[in-house]
Amino acid sequence: MSEEHPSSPPVPKAMQGDGAFLTLQVADAAAVFDAMRSAGLPISYPLKIEPWGQRRFAVIDPSGMHVDVVEQIEPQSGFWDPYM
Repeated sequence: MSEEHPSSPPVPKAMQGDGAFLTLQVADAAAVFDAMRSAGLPISYPLKIEPWGQRRFAVIDPSGMHVDVVEQIEPQSGFWDPYM
């Protein structure tokens, strides 16, 4: 949120996005990616299939917040075995 926005609280100052991110879970990350790219939104992390079981991409919102857009999918076979 912009500090100049009338609804901005007086304290603390607006977050600059450092060290934080927001994850949005969606049903179809590829469709959302295509829609955002078609709308001209800059993509900060391209659409990827992650071995732990996510299809995801990311954007940076106007306040600098990293927004991770995620679809849960089947993980790569055996990926989680060492962690169980």
